[in-house]
Amino acid sequence: MKSTDAASGSGRLANLALGLVVGGWLLLAWGILRNLGDPNPMTPRSELEAWREHSLLFISSGATALVVSAWLSGRAFAQARIRASLALLFFLVPMFGLFAEAFMAHA
Repeated sequence: MKSTDAASGSGRLANLALGLVVGGWLLLAWGILRNLGDPNPMTPRSELEAWREHSLLFISSGATALVVSAWLSGRAFAQARIRASLALLFFLVPMFGLFAEAFMAHA
């Protein structure tokens, strides 16, 4: 009886991880796409900063959802812990580089 409960629990974690992947990539893409293009020169600087902060919020939320998804996939499947950790590493290193280039250079 306990093995079916454990399988059901890991199945729920895996489904949640998949949902977070979809939501995370959508949030991440929306945050990045909001920053494409040149702003109107007549737009006040405060409005541009608010726009940038909203984009950063979307990007941060998407990245957090992807990190949580990788963690949940490692919890759901004992064999996937190493693969989930490697996928997380391959995701986080470029993400920190993008944050440093995109948001720290403008400060």
